Formats: sequence, C-alpha cells, structure tokens
Amino acid sequence: MRTTSLLTSLLAVWTASVAAAPQVRKGEGFISPETNNAAHNDITESVMLVPAGTSPSDILARLPYNITIVKQFSVGENLKGVVLQAGGHCADALDAMEDVVGAEEVVEIRTHRVLQPAPWGLQRISNANGASGSPAGLDFTYTFEDSSPLGSGVFVYVIDTGVMAEHQAFAGRVAKGFNAITEDDATGDVDGHGTHVSGTIAGTFLGVAQQATIVPVKVLGDNGAGSNADVIEGIGFAIEQHNQRKGSGDFRGSVINMSLGIGQISSQLDRAVREASAAGIHIALAAGNDFGADACGTSPANNGGEGSAIVTVGASNIDNRVAQFSNVGPCVDIFAPGEFIESAFPDKDLRNRTNVFQHLDGTSMAAPHVAGAMAELLTRPGNEGLINDPAGLKRLLLSTAREGLLSGRFAGAPNLLLSNGVDGRVPVGQNKRAVGSPAGRARQVVKAPETPKNPFVAGPGGESTLVW
Repeated sequence: MRTTSLLTSLLAVWTASVAAAPQVRKGEGFISPETNNAAHNDITESVMLVPAGTSPSDILARLPYNITIVKQFSVGENLKGVVLQAGGHCADALDAMEDVVGAEEVVEIRTHRVLQPAPWGLQRISNANGASGSPAGLDFTYTFEDSSPLGSGVFVYVIDTGVMAEHQAFAGRVAKGFNAITEDDATGDVDGHGTHVSGTIAGTFLGVAQQATIVPVKVLGDNGAGSNADVIEGIGFAIEQHNQRKGSGDFRGSVINMSLGIGQISSQLDRAVREASAAGIHIALAAGNDFGADACGTSPANNGGEGSAIVTVGASNIDNRVAQFSNVGPCVDIFAPGEFIESAFPDKDLRNRTNVFQHLDGTSMAAPHVAGAMAELLTRPGNEGLINDPAGLKRLLLSTAREGLLSGRFAGAPNLLLSNGVDGRVPVGQNKRAVGSPAGRARQVVKAPETPKNPFVAGPGGESTLVW
C-alpha cells in the first residue's frame, strides 16, 4: 500500500521550506557537518528522475538525512523515476546534482473537465458545414472514409481515472492496463472521467477511432485527483508497452491521451512526456480549463506548440467558438469539440448497468477527439510511415484541420479546428435522424456478423443509422 495520501497541502509546505534549501550549484554534492540521522520536520514526497542504470541509493547517501525510497520505475530506455519520502528542501538539493536529471516535490494533478451535462463533435470534425442546434440533440452524423480501419491495431493509453471495461460502448476492446496508485492491477473507474474520455476516443458509435484498443492507465483516484509522480509512472508503463509491441507484425502505433493537468509547471512530468514522444508515441494533451489562461503555464499542456511533436488541444463549442473555459496561448496546437460531449459513463446508481452515457464539458473532452483522430489516421492506407513518427503525424493532423472557422480568444493559439479530412456534406439543420439508444447500437455491433462497408452515420445521445 502506498505510504502517502493526496498532497493537497504540499504547495504550502514547499513555500515554507524552499527558503531554507541548501544552495548547491549543479554538479556539487551536498556536504554538511550534520549526520545522516538528521530529522525532518516537513516530510513530503518528491519525485526524482535519474539516468537509467544509476543507483538512487548512492545519490541519496550524499544527503545528511534519512530518505525513504517509496518506489522506482523506468521512464523509457533512458530514465529511471524514483519516488522519495524526504524533507521539503531535499528536492532542491537533489535537483542541483549533476547526475540527477531533475527532482521536485510531488504535487496534485486533476482532470480537465467542467461538470455539466453528443456526439455532435463527430459531425463537427467530419463535416465542412459544421453542426447546429442543441449540442444535446440526437440528430448528428459522423462520416469517414470507406477504406479506414478506424484505428484497428492502434493501442491508445488513456492516462486517467481508469476505464469501465465492461461498458457496452467498448465491445470488448479494452486491454489489460496498469494501476499506479495501489498495489493491485485494478483499472476500473469509479470517477467516470477516464471512461468518458475513452468513449470519445474509441467507443462504438460514439468514438472517432471505433476499432482502436483502449489501455487504461490508472493514475488518478476515485475523486479524479492524483500526483505527478503517479502520472510519470503511468507514462513509463506506456513507453514500456509501446517498446514491447512495436516489433509485432500487427503493430499500428501507440497513442497517449492525457486529459489532466497540474496548474503549474512540473519539469519531471514534462521530461517524461517528452521521453514518450521521443520513443515514437503520439500524444494528445488537454489544454486546461482555467478560462482563457495561457496553457504554457501548466504541465503537461505546455509541451505542445510550434516545434513540438506533441499536440495540446483547446476546446470549442457547437457555435464554432472557443469554449469560454478553455485555456489558450501558443502552446495550444488545435481546437476540438469540448462542450456537451456525450460518451460512456459508469453507473453511479450502482445497479451494474453497462449502458450509461453522460454529457460532459472540458478540454478533457476535446483532447480525446484528437487522440481518436490520431489513431484513425495511423491506420489509413498510405500512412504506414507515420506509425513511429509523432512529428509527421502532427503535421498531417494540423494540415488537415479546418482553418479560420472559430471565433473567440486565441492569445497566440492557431485558429485550427480538428478535421478527419472527410466532408460529409451534411447541410446544417438537415442532419440525418434515426432512433435507437447508444447502448442498443453497441449491442448491435457486438452481434454484428461483419464490419460496415460504408461510412457510419452516428448521432449524439442515442440516435443513429448504420449502412451495412
């Protein structure tokens, strides 16, 4: 069992202790006349990144305090992550050492969503005319290329609150995942955020890449909160799995979705994100919901922007406006639907229902549209060369986007709206309409004898038609 709880008061501890931190230049060890049994009055958790193959114990021996190693994990082939129990000032001393890549205190991370009560977003990304009417309406369409395998063979690592794998929206396409917050391997979802995100990525009739495989990486608890250390460990798991899979004949690429944020900069989290991108994983990040704040001021959203292979996503609404809550700025690469998005959700009434759906708002809902688009694009004929090329896929994604359609505040973000490159030519106000619940449609697909041969037409909230 983990030795710490959520760190809601760490920032106060950090402020109180940083003034007393030893002033050590990079490359120096920490030398003090104090003994190694010196006591801490401000014990907190810190996360340290060191080069792979380095002995954390040798590094910690230089400090004049007792420091407990809580756990260690790999972050790709080049880095090792170490979670420590130490005094609040120790992170600064460790960060200054030449053989430490970086160290910082563990801080709280939360999901990016606005708790308001479909998928009109699927019509918006596949229709030049956009969508109109109530975003909670039931009359929208999703169009894609006949030849698209819809993400089949792509594994999407949803670094979040877990996933309700038995939900009918996933039709069995949820692989074994990873749990960074408890010692067991349970990756179920009580909060609902990760399930909702996964449904938009790959849910049957609700998702962009409806044949992709979801891999739940549970780094946030039942209240939607967690720590940067757990997220870093989750990223390390995704890199490890990606490296194991990329040599297989059916490998079609790996995507990470991170609909979460820290509200400040975490250098170690940013390093882990960049390590995943360097390993060949395609990454979609939520910009954050701080009502027009600069996404460059929060991790991991700050990893997007020009010159990066990572994609940071802001939110837009059905009226083609930047969502009021969305962060903006030059670290944002693209906007995607993020208001009144319907997707899969756990049964909060505890009746074990697997057919519950919910509308949510947030950049958390925008990022999975992009993650799904990445997975779908990777499996299109002719895009095989992009499987291990995050920068190349990002260029394709941005060049396919619809430009200049949005209004609102950008603050340096480009006026680009996600598109799958297909125009359904659905006249606004004349969307196709059919009757049936999302769960009913999911059951049809589970029983379906073959894959649809023509573009699928799906509506948010429960109405659709499928051409077989």
